[in-house]
Amino acid sequence: MTGRISIKECLIVMGAITVFCPWVQAVTSQLHRHSSESDLSEGKNDNVIIDSRGTLRLGHSAEVLKEDFKNIWSINSILTMGSTVYFSTSPNGGIFRYSFGEFTQLYPQHEASGGGQAPSPDANDTEAPDAVTNEHVFALAMDMSGRLLAGFSGIDCRLCRFSNSGMEVIFRPKEAKYIFDIKLDDAGNIYVATGPEGKVYSLDPLGRTAQLVYTCVDKNILSLAAGAGGFLYAGSDTRGLIYRLNPRNQSASILYDSAKPEISALILDMGLDPSAQDIYAIGTSAQMVKVEQEFAENVPQPGRPEPADSQDNGDDEPDDQEGGISLQIANTKKEAPEPRQAAPRVARRGAKPKSTSSLYRVNSSGYVTTVADKMAIFLCLARAKDGLLIGTGNDGQLLLVDPLSEQQTILYEDKEASQITSLGLVDEDIFVGTAN
Repeated sequence: MTGRISIKECLIVMGAITVFCPWVQAVTSQLHRHSSESDLSEGKNDNVIIDSRGTLRLGHSAEVLKEDFKNIWSINSILTMGSTVYFSTSPNGGIFRYSFGEFTQLYPQHEASGGGQAPSPDANDTEAPDAVTNEHVFALAMDMSGRLLAGFSGIDCRLCRFSNSGMEVIFRPKEAKYIFDIKLDDAGNIYVATGPEGKVYSLDPLGRTAQLVYTCVDKNILSLAAGAGGFLYAGSDTRGLIYRLNPRNQSASILYDSAKPEISALILDMGLDPSAQDIYAIGTSAQMVKVEQEFAENVPQPGRPEPADSQDNGDDEPDDQEGGISLQIANTKKEAPEPRQAAPRVARRGAKPKSTSSLYRVNSSGYVTTVADKMAIFLCLARAKDGLLIGTGNDGQLLLVDPLSEQQTILYEDKEASQITSLGLVDEDIFVGTAN
């Protein structure tokens, strides 16, 4: 399911709200003071946005473009070129194009519609495109000639290029199962992030020759960003590292070691001075979802009876009380224990982290600032006119973060999908891809 949201908004500053009803004989005026987002969030919001400072804004209009996809679980990537939007899906490797209100399926071929070009199989392929199953397209890009690039993950991991003559395979990374990201530098060189052995490859602009840029000990390279001076930045998923790579001599250094295990997205903001570029990175931990679910299952329910083996049965065995050991004195008569009520069960839980995900800003000197924190899974990142857009998991929220004021605003929350997995912008419209 996708949605389109207009960023145009009108700011309403409210210090107090006074209610007047002139048509009622007995008028009662009340003054309500709200100082935070939590105060306002307790009420029911209708087409109103509340930011982290309690400021109210007019809500955004959202339109569902398409929701009746067949056998599609997730929209993994969105790529915008002018007014044309491309997006890729799982689990059957679907690639679609949206232009002038019409959808065209580019891959697989057997469901192509709307007059799109049917992809042709590679000469080395043993199966026709219409036999696609359990294939994922996590990354899309556009080469210097305006041709679509797609990274296919699965048994046959490959980088493909679409043109007017169809689809061709231009690179198959050895021993790789996943292509998580594709980026181009200013010269048009193509960089590919793979897993599960954490490798980065480079191809020339025409995709004819490929070489290994770097291999790390992390399982996967999840994100890439091409910077000034020919340097490349990569985010890993095992130790949450941001690498600074030099493709010219295949060298690498660690720019930042995050407390979160996954660097799921990278964006470079060069500003007016390309040499003083800032890197915005998402650090997240998908494991926190599992921890929260396990805790919820262990919380005692009201009226739940205690297990039989936890009740005092009055025998002569030592009685452990609140974790202590009862003292046994020799040659003394043990009296029958007095009946006592079982202590209420308390769910044991470790210290809860302050946040599951963080948005970092790393400057050229390596100084790191945490711009935003939230108890949610950050899945995707995009640059907008008003700030940085973040798609989250579990609540299906679209966040707008101002990097300077570090102010957060919930622009959109999907009522059906639990994850916003991909973002794309065309002028002032935001295209949102969801999952689950």
